[in-house]
Amino acid sequence: MEPIDENQFGNAPENLNPLPQDNLHLNQEAIFYLHNIAKWAGFLAIVHLIVMGLLALMVIMMLFGAGYMSTFTNHYGFSGGILAFMGILYLLMIAIITLPIWWLYKFSKNTKQALFTKDAQQIAHAFHLLNRYFKFYGILTIIVLGLYALGIVGFLLIGLSTTY
Repeated sequence: MEPIDENQFGNAPENLNPLPQDNLHLNQEAIFYLHNIAKWAGFLAIVHLIVMGLLALMVIMMLFGAGYMSTFTNHYGFSGGILAFMGILYLLMIAIITLPIWWLYKFSKNTKQALFTKDAQQIAHAFHLLNRYFKFYGILTIIVLGLYALGIVGFLLIGLSTTY
């Protein structure tokens, strides 16, 4: 289990809640729901990891196809270079997306183990991984929305420039 860097987010975890650490106790209902969350998170993570593996396999096959397609360059004017570029780009995207899925899987495993052993440090680490997962997708959402906004502004400027 990797240690949590307390200064990573600007605030140490113990400073987030001024109450003593032993004031938070989970009742059986909360433990039940947390266990169910861990099971579903593990299921979703495994399914997503399998899908990412299948996508990577398809991209690798596409890269081999790009090599085959380059033999047609002289005859039909088609280059396999664009397929190779797209394949490498897809592999990079798959690698980036797989990291938070792995964090979700580790959250699931750590949460189930922490509930079984009643280990507060392990459940804290599990929530640290879940925090990473949601922070990644939050930042990714902000980036995508920014790109959408730039695209809309760009298309509007191109459309306005062609009308006059």
